[in-house]
Amino acid sequence: MTQPLTRERFAARLYDLRGRYWDTHPFHLRLHSGGCTPPELRRWVANRWYYQLCLTRKNAAIIANCPLPEVRRSWVERLAYQDGPSGDEGGLAD
Repeated sequence: MTQPLTRERFAARLYDLRGRYWDTHPFHLRLHSGGCTPPELRRWVANRWYYQLCLTRKNAAIIANCPLPEVRRSWVERLAYQDGPSGDEGGLAD
């Protein structure tokens, strides 16, 4: 069994993955420079909307499966923002 990473090593490993994140991804760079075709842009919009639609359920699953009350409390704010207090408010309505 391998030993857990130290906090510093864990952070360094995450930092090493930064090239895979959205802000440096080749598609994202093309999107923001105006280099995407209309079909690519439509697919990106559909994917983004679907992601936003599922986000609250993903966050709720994290809360439901987390044994730490302090972590669950911090994630509850995400649910409240995304769903909003009514149907015409919140993350999807913005």
